[in-house]
Amino acid sequence: MLDFRLQNSANSSTSSQPRSATSSDNSLAPTSTQSGTTTNPNSQWTRTDLTGKLLSGARLQFGSGQGVSNDPVVLLDFNDEGSQLFAEITGDHTGEVLGIFLDGEPISTPVIQQQITGGTAQITGNFTPEEAQKLVRDLNLGALPVPIDLVSTQTIGASLGEAVKDKGIFAGVVGLIIVGALSCCR
Repeated sequence: MLDFRLQNSANSSTSSQPRSATSSDNSLAPTSTQSGTTTNPNSQWTRTDLTGKLLSGARLQFGSGQGVSNDPVVLLDFNDEGSQLFAEITGDHTGEVLGIFLDGEPISTPVIQQQITGGTAQITGNFTPEEAQKLVRDLNLGALPVPIDLVSTQTIGASLGEAVKDKGIFAGVVGLIIVGALSCCR
């Protein structure tokens, strides 16, 4: 499951190389309140109500549209509800780290540079194209509405194929004996 968490201010110095998040569309009016945050005292992160179900998708783009850069940029698109919540969070927490977590593990830790309105944000940084592609894949997988649970695992060995082959040979031999017996009796 994909979720977005704010780094607690007491632990903000422990972040390693955060990426920067900036807006690519500022068409919505700013809002002044943030809804639904809960703090886990045993963690350096505060959960928000922003989850993968509010993310419409992520995509890779080269160049941020500012200057002549061909650096990989990860674009995030939120649905209407996600767009409003994201604008509130980024407006209230400019300069702070907003961690993106997939199944409880951080996959990106961008710093909020400004309030991001309009439903589209971009994550920039020193990505390689492969790192950016992996982040886009993880974001899109995390945006799926249901968690994936491992129900069971099975190991199939080569002996299964050998058993089927032996039974096939036996059936063929029995079939030939029956056809031969029926042919002789007529």
